Amino acid sequence: MGHGAHQLISFSHPETIGFTVLRDPVDRIISHYYFVLKSPRHYLHQEVVSRRMSLIDYATSNLSGELRNNYVTRFIGVDAAEAERNANESVTAVIDALRRYAVVGVTDRVSLAIEKLSKIANLPNDYSGERHNVNRGRVARDQIPQETKRLIEEVNFLDMRLYEWVRAGAP
Repeated sequence: MGHGAHQLISFSHPETIGFTVLRDPVDRIISHYYFVLKSPRHYLHQEVVSRRMSLIDYATSNLSGELRNNYVTRFIGVDAAEAERNANESVTAVIDALRRYAVVGVTDRVSLAIEKLSKIANLPNDYSGERHNVNRGRVARDQIPQETKRLIEEVNFLDMRLYEWVRAGAP
């Protein structure tokens, strides 16, 4: 469990079932921005508010490693600049790590991942589809200008490649 769980999978019990769900990188950045805006205790709040940063300014700012290829960099334990210098190798390394998981899904299809996990683990599938930890008051992805979404995708191009690989049905 957690952002570094994949590093422990080879040390876990042989019957452990690896399970992870990735979020659409664009949606993650949008949500992160609105969360920071409404959270005075967040370490980025003061800077974002004082600079009156728009979503596009925030997403392209490099204020934090969380804003640029977060999935890929966390999975392979390098900073964004290094991951981006070796783009193909970085994404391949994450894909290789995810291939050791029994179930890899995406949030917009989480019910499919839960269904697969339930079958593999012989568990009842009582998933209701209820969403938790929802950032209320944020702007929905479909309300964001296309150019802003394109720039977020561009900044997070490694995460987008990984996300599309998972969304296409891998592994």
